[in-house]
Amino acid sequence: MTAKSLELVRFEEVQRWTQWWLWSGLIPTVGIVWWLFLAQMLSWSPFPASSPTWSIVLLAVVFVLAGVLLPLLFLVGHLRAIVGDDRVIVRYFPIWTRTIALNDILDCQAVTYSPIGDYGGWGIRYGWQGWAYNVKGDRGVKLTLRKGAPLLIGSQRAEELADAINAVRRAAWN
Repeated sequence: MTAKSLELVRFEEVQRWTQWWLWSGLIPTVGIVWWLFLAQMLSWSPFPASSPTWSIVLLAVVFVLAGVLLPLLFLVGHLRAIVGDDRVIVRYFPIWTRTIALNDILDCQAVTYSPIGDYGGWGIRYGWQGWAYNVKGDRGVKLTLRKGAPLLIGSQRAEELADAINAVRRAAWN
């Protein structure tokens, strides 16, 4: 939703990548990538400086992707779920936004799920149970939609999110 929107926000939740196990793996990996890049560029590398140009280009690409963009994605990235008067917005910043009209939702319930078993992990996923947008934990809200696969929105406040969606759905029917 934009600041210009007159729609009333009934619920909003923002989740960030704060899991210790994620950062304990990411930080050393990024450190190694930075070390390799700086060692090569500053000529204190154990690898010969006369490496072919393609290897330096490859190292630069790996550095930008794994040493800069990946940690930046986890630092600024977040999952935002917003329930408005007539829609649910799921925004996976900075990658994806999905808007679901309330009249497209057939069922909504808070659930406990297996992120790895049901969807193959966290993130924007498609598994045998449908789509999932999740960042952490094993709680969420499962939406059965009129068209398309079911959608799971990961939430640390799953009951509140489901209650908000169901409340605006009931209000729209009256």
